[in-house]
Amino acid sequence: MAVKFVRRPPKESLEWFRAKGMKPGFDHRDVWREEHATAFTVAKATKMDILKDIRSEVDRALAEGRTFRDFAKDLKPTLQKKGWWGEKEMVDPLTGKRRTVQLGSTRRLKIIYETNMRTARSAGQWERIQRTKSGLPYLLYQLGPSREHRPEHVSFHGLLLPVDDSFWATHMTPNGWGCKCHVRQVSKAEHDRLKRNGVRAPAPEQVINPETGLPTGHRVQSSVPVRTEAPALKSREWVNKRTGEVHQVPFGTDPGWNYNPGQTGRLNKSLEFAGDKMAMAGGEASAISKKLVFETLGTWAESPKANFPIAVMSEADAARIGGGTRLVQFSPETLEKQLKRHPELAFEEYTFVQDAIDYGETIQDGARTLVYLLEEEGYVSVVKATKSGKALFMTSFRRLSSDVGKRDREIIRLRKKQK
Repeated sequence: MAVKFVRRPPKESLEWFRAKGMKPGFDHRDVWREEHATAFTVAKATKMDILKDIRSEVDRALAEGRTFRDFAKDLKPTLQKKGWWGEKEMVDPLTGKRRTVQLGSTRRLKIIYETNMRTARSAGQWERIQRTKSGLPYLLYQLGPSREHRPEHVSFHGLLLPVDDSFWATHMTPNGWGCKCHVRQVSKAEHDRLKRNGVRAPAPEQVINPETGLPTGHRVQSSVPVRTEAPALKSREWVNKRTGEVHQVPFGTDPGWNYNPGQTGRLNKSLEFAGDKMAMAGGEASAISKKLVFETLGTWAESPKANFPIAVMSEADAARIGGGTRLVQFSPETLEKQLKRHPELAFEEYTFVQDAIDYGETIQDGARTLVYLLEEEGYVSVVKATKSGKALFMTSFRRLSSDVGKRDREIIRLRKKQK
């Protein structure tokens, strides 16, 4: 079944797609999971002009609601003219080996078309879900029009969960290659009706003759109960042979599909907005910061693609280290370091970064670094300005030692840093 937007296309879907950058790749495993939410890529399209041609036609199909037939009819001659069609020999940049690969084909164009249409539709739908969730606070998982369904997806049919349930972070549709499942937003009143009456079964039931025990050849539509608790899902180990990375793939999703396209894009936008708000806020900046950290840091940490606005410092402190902004950011690189060096820290504890800046003892360690000692609560946070002064970053956050002697020596050592 072709994916087609009828009449005016959802503006959120088009905006999400057009916000993507472009990333050439040799293999679909080279661009992974959430990267697809921010970068348009096509396996084997390693030249930017080919990638631009494909992207342009996907954009046109999305904006105009074009069918796959129209999409392929216009794109195929362009790709053939440029030699990106059929089987060709290419050098794998990862291995350096030359091998025969499939470039353009009708089947590949269909995968490109349907994958991009469905993920853009999903991202646009998620944007609308977030905007209207106060009145429609639930999502209902439903099977699509496929002839055959994955057994795992059949088990999800009729799952009725709150919009903000963590299940949707990994299982928002589509959640696999060719997946046509979808979700529907539900009000509280409909939620209650569905709990009473159930939902349509995935397929009509065969009528059995009670006398013979044999099928009659007739089918009737029946209902199945909805489930209002997220299933306890197991994960399976999967190795990306391109990178050697070991991934835990949740039950019911294909490798690389266990992410929510709209949530990823929305999170980056919301963090940017929150950072701007924090930097401009007055006395309430600290409260905004701590609320953001408490509610969002864990989600961001699952797949950080941009800096996280973790705190706000005073203008005076920023000026001491040459900072031209009050906003303190937490980079993905520092997160990786923190998880390795201080795995004992819960994400909620990072709210103390703001407390340390607001109430801690300030120690200047060089021209561009401030150390904040929150002695009573037992935390140390370090903030550093970039050479240009355009950005401030938290470069370290840790607990003081629980051993009294070690703790005292550590505090003395920190205070000696003052310059």
